[in-house]
Amino acid sequence: VKEQLAYYEGKHFVKPDGTLDLTPNTVPIANIMVAGGFKIDGKYQVYKNDMHVFPVDYFCPMLTTGENVRTDETYCEHKGESSWAQKTMKSRIMSLLSPKIRTKLIKFKRKVLG
Repeated sequence: VKEQLAYYEGKHFVKPDGTLDLTPNTVPIANIMVAGGFKIDGKYQVYKNDMHVFPVDYFCPMLTTGENVRTDETYCEHKGESSWAQKTMKSRIMSLLSPKIRTKLIKFKRKVLG
């Protein structure tokens, strides 16, 4: 955790141009952990022989595609609504679609764009 907190030392959330840095903390934390040997695969891991990282279905069974992978091991759910973020027209339209259609669109986009 110390290495992750070090990322925030001297970090400013207002950029030089006056805009806010709204990067979710999962981005830099994931980058730090991957550089330290962590594999982003949704499975149980012990990071650096100290930090226990549980499978994705334990705490966040909603995948980025909108699929729900809730299992008997799911303890709680982080909804990840991004209520703090400014909504774009794209995100508003996507929120109107059913999870099944949204999942198909996201998978199609990923397949096409690589």
